[in-house]
This record gives sequence, structure tokens and C-alpha cells, in this order.
Amino acid sequence: MHRADAALETMVRADAPIYVNAASMRCAEGRDVEALRARIAELLTAEDVESLDAAAGLTGFLGSSDDAQGLIDLFVRPATTKPLRRRIIASLRALDFYTPEILPQARELMHGQIDEEAQFVAHYLAESGDQEARKAVIEWLEPQDMGTFSTSRRAYLGSLTEYAEGRSAVLAFLRRSRENGHLIVEGNLLQLLAEAGDAKAQAELSRATYRHSGFWRENSVTAIRLLADEQPDEAFFSAQRMLSLHGLAVAADLMLMIDPERGSRELIKRYRDAKPLLRLDIRRRLRAHLGGLELATLIEPLAVSSEAKGRAIAAEIGGAIPSSIATPWLEALAKDKSALVRGAAREAIRVRHREATAIEHRELLPSSPKPLQWARLTKIIELIDPHYLWSATDPASIVDALDQLPFEFTVEARQVHRQRMKKWEDKAKRADRESERG
Repeated sequence: MHRADAALETMVRADAPIYVNAASMRCAEGRDVEALRARIAELLTAEDVESLDAAAGLTGFLGSSDDAQGLIDLFVRPATTKPLRRRIIASLRALDFYTPEILPQARELMHGQIDEEAQFVAHYLAESGDQEARKAVIEWLEPQDMGTFSTSRRAYLGSLTEYAEGRSAVLAFLRRSRENGHLIVEGNLLQLLAEAGDAKAQAELSRATYRHSGFWRENSVTAIRLLADEQPDEAFFSAQRMLSLHGLAVAADLMLMIDPERGSRELIKRYRDAKPLLRLDIRRRLRAHLGGLELATLIEPLAVSSEAKGRAIAAEIGGAIPSSIATPWLEALAKDKSALVRGAAREAIRVRHREATAIEHRELLPSSPKPLQWARLTKIIELIDPHYLWSATDPASIVDALDQLPFEFTVEARQVHRQRMKKWEDKAKRADRESERG
């Protein structure tokens, strides 16, 4: 990347929407940014708006908040245009930098505006600013309700609720919206109202506990989580109902969160008649919530079931046990008298062997030459269930390994990971359709 600063400048001048990945790669540890810093200083001495805009955009690629100060004089300069100030704010946010010097002009960018650009400034001030900056956002929010609300604003509403004065302002915004006839409040905002004692919000969450459809779809998970604190049995029943009616993986998550022991037993029982996609989701959730040893202990009794289907289920779930956990019963099931059991056990053994091979590649990643690092990373993603790769606590996770590599490896891994996730889920959905026809 350090040899391509001219291309970066062209990208910025063309307003290309690929900043986050490119900036993270350019300022990665060990990469010299002195030439880029010198070019920005040169551009800042120019008088044309295009060069100043390029300087503002390129500053976001430097990666250090120490470099943000050079933009402040430009931001507060009376002749600086509003579009250029918005560009500067984008870089200041990227560098996680704020100074009270910019607040008067930033306030002007929001004044009387409710468009996406004003919302972006509000998000920056609420997220990165000080108490006075948040006060400016609160004042800007006062005449608004959900009639002027779009989902993009949830980012700064969330930032405001981290502070007492901001939480009060958001509650006032929500109540004002309801008074003005905007009745649909979803997710965390509805929870905020309910926790503040709003009887209507509490009633809506209560209804949402049993209604995962229509307007209530976004609220049912929130409602069950809240209910779990005071009525865990009722919350568990609601999660069971969601799983029965809708077959959602999040319902399995809720069951295991509310009562891991009861939830795991219930999911094993439901696994028998579940469709392939739900089976895949249950295996993933059992591994994530229970861990390898507990999962192995849970299904080991099934491995000696007198019923072939029970032994086959044990073998199939056994493929989700991390490869580092000993499972001698899987080897025994691979020689079972039932062809169904043998097939499931042998596939599980193959899955665990692939994971073990991938982990060997992962351990060698940091010390490998760069071309081999790319090859190893691709092979790891091919070998492991992609659901486990980005879970920092999973034994097969690649999160720590990627932290030791240049950022472009993370970008590539995310792209390949998305493709693999889709491939796994598409395969399970096809199996669902085939099971329905069969």
C-alpha cells in the first residue's frame, strides 16, 4: 500500500466509498507513512478546494490521532465550505479525535437539517465528543420525532444513551414521537422505554414475547431476554415456542442462555426431528455455549443408545466437538453395525480431522512467508465450519492469528468467510427442500 499513495489520492478525489479497509491497510503497523504525511502537508498549502478536500480525506489514512491537528485550522477557517468540513469530520472520526475548537462550526452543519449529512455529524459528536458536544446533539434532537427519524440515526441515539443526560433526551424523543402518533418503537429503544417505566412499552414487550411476526419480529428476542431476568421459566417457554414455530437459531441461543443444562437437553431431543439447516444451527450453538468437554459429556450417553438413530445423532453432533477433545466412542461408532451410524461417525471424524489440520496451519501462519500465509489462510477457511472462525473464544478461531498479520489478510478472510457461510447455509437449505420432498 505504501507504494500506492498516488492511487489513494485518486480514490479520495473520486470519493470512492472504500475508506475503512484501505485506511486500515495503509496505516498498519510497520508501514511508513512519512511520504503520505508530506503529501498531505503539501496539499494543505494549496488554495483550491479540491486539493484541500484531498488533504482532508487522506489524513484519515494516517491512522494516528496525532495527525488530526493539522485539519483543525482548516476546519475553523471562515472560508472553509460545509462539504469540506464534513470531509474533515469523516477523517477526525476515523482517527478517533475530537477537540472543542470545532464545535461551533460542527453545530452549524447540523442546524436546521435532518438529512443524512446532519445525522453523520450528530453521530460523530455523540460518539467522540465531550459533554458540550453531546449537549449540541441533544438540542438538535429536541424538535424532532420519529416522523423525521430514519434507521441510520440509531447509531447516535445509542451513543447518547451511554450518558445520563443523553438517555433522558432519547426518552423524551421517544415519548414525543408516541404523542405525535408514531407508535412503532423497536429493539433497544423499546427496552429503554420499558425500563424507564413506560407502561405501554412494557405491555408491547410482553406481547412480543409470544409474537415473532410483523412489527413484533424485532422485539421478541429483546422481550425474552428481559423476561429471563425475572421469570426464567416463562422466558424459556417463550424461546421454546419460537424454536417450534419458526425454527430460528436465536431461539436455541436463548434457551442455552436462560438455562444451559435444560436447554441442551431440550435441543438434543429436538435435534432428532429437525431439518438439516436447524440441525446445523443447533450443533453450532451447542459448541458455542457449552464448550467441547461439556458437549462431549452431554452426547456420550447417546453413543451407546440401543437405537441406531440415537447413535447416529451422537455421531453427527460429535463432529461439532473441537478436535482437541478425545472422542474414542466416535471411532467405535465408525464400526457400528448400522450403515446410518457408520456414515455419520465417519463424516464426523473427517470433519474433526479437517479442523485439526486447519489449526496446524493456523499455528504456522505468523512464521510463514507471505505467499504461504495467503495459502494457509485460504486453506483454514476451507477446512473449518466458517461459523467458528470469528468467535474469539472458539478453539478454531482465527481472530488472534489475524491480529498478527497485516490488515489486508483480515479483509480477504472476511470476504472468503462470507462466501463460505453462504455456501454452507445454501447446502443445508437444499437439504431442507430435499427432506420435504422425501
